[in-house]
This record gives sequence, C-alpha cells and structure tokens, in this order.
Amino acid sequence: MRGRNREIATVAAVLAEVVRGRRADAGVFAGLGRERVIVHPVDARVGVRAGQLLGGAGAGSELAVDAFVVAVADLSGGALVATCDVGDLGRLASHASNVVVARIDGR
Repeated sequence: MRGRNREIATVAAVLAEVVRGRRADAGVFAGLGRERVIVHPVDARVGVRAGQLLGGAGAGSELAVDAFVVAVADLSGGALVATCDVGDLGRLASHASNVVVARIDGR
C-alpha cells in the first residue's frame, strides 16, 4: 500500500483482539509504528454506522469489531480491507459503499 501512496489503517477496537498485556504486545506496537498505521477511534458516528451494518447483515454484536472496521472504511469514502476472515467482513461490506474485502494468507 505504501508503494501506491495509500494509508494503512485499523480501528482502535481491533487492538482488543490482539493486545493481551504481555511482552509480545511490543511487536504489535512496533508494527503499528514501523508501518505508520493510523488507528481510528470508535466514536458515536462509527458506532452508529457499525450498528446499521450489523442490522443490514442480520448479524449480532459478535461481529461488532468487524463492523467497526467496515464502518470506518465506509465513512472514509471506501477502502480495501485486507483480512484472513473474508466471510464476516464481506457480509458486512456488502451493506457499505466502496468497501472491498480481500483475502490475505496470514503468512
């Protein structure tokens, strides 16, 4: 993405899925800094849009973090969401504008 002058971003709620209060967390924070990842907050606007996406997809709060990711992408005017979990994110993105979900292999 850097080669195409595109930002790399995530949502603050995603950190709850990866940070565990261990030494290994240092790698997460180093990666965020090294890659200059923008961490978007989950505010009222994002929360409302995420709720709308969940409703549109007929999903429950178990997909809330995924919905926050798609909501931020949608509210930003669109984005490519790279993930190992294309099913849930794709389901939510189908109710958004200009949000494309692409599989990464996780290696």
